[in-house]
Amino acid sequence: MPGVFFCPEAHSMLGYAYAQLNDHERSDIHRTWADLAVAAIQSSGKGTRSWPWRVLRIIDEYALLRERGMKPVSQERIEQDGRIFDTHIAADDDLHGFDFGNQCWFELV
Repeated sequence: MPGVFFCPEAHSMLGYAYAQLNDHERSDIHRTWADLAVAAIQSSGKGTRSWPWRVLRIIDEYALLRERGMKPVSQERIEQDGRIFDTHIAADDDLHGFDFGNQCWFELV
């Protein structure tokens, strides 16, 4: 499945499926890959306009937002200087301890 390489959602689903089949070794491997994929996205930036998180797929954005306990209420695609960004507005009650306001920035690479 090369199209979903390092996709947090795909690995989470595979981990769940293997757990349902009682193949806990494979389940743990895919859950670890999902965690590593989210950590890689998170380490790519700060989620701000000047330092966005970098993602391969839009579904990866939602994986990171969910991991951080944030529920987006709107999403907008912005093209600027040949780059493609997605911005998400998060519900205000999801922003405990975040210093970038309620707007999160991602760059699609």
